[in-house]
Amino acid sequence: MTTDGAAPQGGGHIGIFLFDGVEELDFAGPWEVLAWWTRGFPEDGYTCSTFSADGRPVTCNKGLSVTPHHARADLPPMACSSTRAATPEPSASTRTTSSGCARPRRPCHC
Repeated sequence: MTTDGAAPQGGGHIGIFLFDGVEELDFAGPWEVLAWWTRGFPEDGYTCSTFSADGRPVTCNKGLSVTPHHARADLPPMACSSTRAATPEPSASTRTTSSGCARPRRPCHC
């Protein structure tokens, strides 16, 4: 797995959005599955990382502090973006599609 956004041809980058108050399991579970996949099957061409609005650490709902890999401004181009549950109201520039994907290049099943 890489977190620099350099995916082989035909892949993409998956970003997991972190924010103050996020439920720990809403990002940790998907991170575990996606990290396993991107490490175990690098030939698929996907990478995965976490990001927050400003790149600073966030405090989760139960008090866990997590430092994301990126700020929104320095994200690699994404194939998919996800954090499902208690997502704060998105701004017009960060809204995702009804499937939860931001600017999908191909169908996303995250």
